[in-house]
Amino acid sequence: MGAQRCKKVLCFGLVMADVLVSGLDRLPQNWEENIGGDRSVIAVGGGASNSARTFGRLGVPVDLLGRVGGDYFGELVRRDIESDGVDCTALATDAARTTGIAVGLVHKNGRRCFVTAQGANRGIDKTDFDRVDLSRYDFMHINGYFQFPNIEPDLRNIIQEFQRMGGRVSLDTAASDPFGRWFAAMDSFIDCIDYLFLNESQLMKVAGKDSLDESAQYLLDVGVKTVIAKTGPEGCKIFSRDSAPLVVLPLPVPVVDTTGAGDSFDAGYIIGLRQGWSMEKCAQFANTVASLNCGKLGATAGVPDWETAIREMDAFYGK
Repeated sequence: MGAQRCKKVLCFGLVMADVLVSGLDRLPQNWEENIGGDRSVIAVGGGASNSARTFGRLGVPVDLLGRVGGDYFGELVRRDIESDGVDCTALATDAARTTGIAVGLVHKNGRRCFVTAQGANRGIDKTDFDRVDLSRYDFMHINGYFQFPNIEPDLRNIIQEFQRMGGRVSLDTAASDPFGRWFAAMDSFIDCIDYLFLNESQLMKVAGKDSLDESAQYLLDVGVKTVIAKTGPEGCKIFSRDSAPLVVLPLPVPVVDTTGAGDSFDAGYIIGLRQGWSMEKCAQFANTVASLNCGKLGATAGVPDWETAIREMDAFYGK
């Protein structure tokens, strides 16, 4: 990797265990119907842990701040995350709760849907930050925000404290808002966000607008510094206050499973920012990491190492 930095990245938020079944050609039509897939996997999931593992696999020093339950899945998640070089000292075990679980059904074309139980994530609140020294980080990535609403009253103060230390903050909701509040759940702190990562449908629901461009402009107007829209097979579109919108196409790769692609995209983009790259090169690297990740079943199974990511990016986009 490029020149090493003294400070680390902090990934804060959703930590889950994923149970995935792939190869489906449709969903069950009723409660009595059983359908079959062709493969299954039990692996680490959750937006914050997926992003953290991507950082770790790409050689970036990273800490994970979140919660798992006092059960088998909690042990599995911790062990697997640490195997990718992620520091889990700040990953708490909540013995009174189970680990968050996401049961994913993956279509033959790679698209997926989930049934989730929040588990230990539901207990996340401001006291989790007692386990970290924010001065040790230059970037904080908040992922899965809608799944731990207890942090909402305190998040603005936490973010502003971190930014006073010179840090930058990004946020990815990672999923739909199960409580249906969308923008209202973010209104108290959204103007503090430096980089907001959302897919197209999430972006329009948060902004309450009918188009991607309208939605992004609304969020810029309320204070977000940069909006990065992840548009699936069309790559991404980046909106900022200082330049025209930028579209960057993805690598054309066979898609096995899109689970975790957005989380690995986030990490790739942030790595580019920490490297001092242009907005376009950040997006190219993020697209490369996310596209390669889609080639295997599991949220981070396809995340490449640094050398592979750089080689594939240069081969497709040019040096």
